[in-house]
Amino acid sequence: VLFLLFICQLHCQIFSGCLEIDFEEIPNQTPFEGMVISDQYFASHGITFTLENGQSPILAQVGGAVTAFGSFWGNDEPVPGSDIGEFFLTDDGNLFGLDMIPVIVTFANPIDSFSTCVLDIDFDEFFSLEARGQNGETILADTIFSGDPNTGDGVPSCWGFNFDGCEGSIYSVRFEGFRQQSGAFGLGM
Repeated sequence: VLFLLFICQLHCQIFSGCLEIDFEEIPNQTPFEGMVISDQYFASHGITFTLENGQSPILAQVGGAVTAFGSFWGNDEPVPGSDIGEFFLTDDGNLFGLDMIPVIVTFANPIDSFSTCVLDIDFDEFFSLEARGQNGETILADTIFSGDPNTGDGVPSCWGFNFDGCEGSIYSVRFEGFRQQSGAFGLGM
């Protein structure tokens, strides 16, 4: 499940609110394993999803084919008791190599806050997260390393960006992940 907080656009005193993107409910479509996610949320929320190589990310299904991670509990299966829903976002649905294709979430209207959870950060993996401004410049950055609190095998590791005040300055968010030992790597978000 990807949660987006959309607080205060241009007129803070007039408009503020949050929106949540849940991949269980895709406008005018029924989610399925391998579904391409690109502009389905543009008309309703002004949000698009792309991969840095120009392709689009895809959906993975909890307990389906291994497309994002394997855990002690099974293919693409989070820790028992983790309420992440049935579907989540992955980069290209292929588990290989030591890095993933960076995912970029773009906002037609700038936001001031953003949060989500990355699944299964273990085995010397780390994720770099960047909030970017209007010209693509990095305005906030964070890195989550395996071994940090709330990371591990099948664990949803939640994080977020939040500017003080009520001014939308985030135009996109970029996710990039790496694995430092041999194996196969993908994104679960």
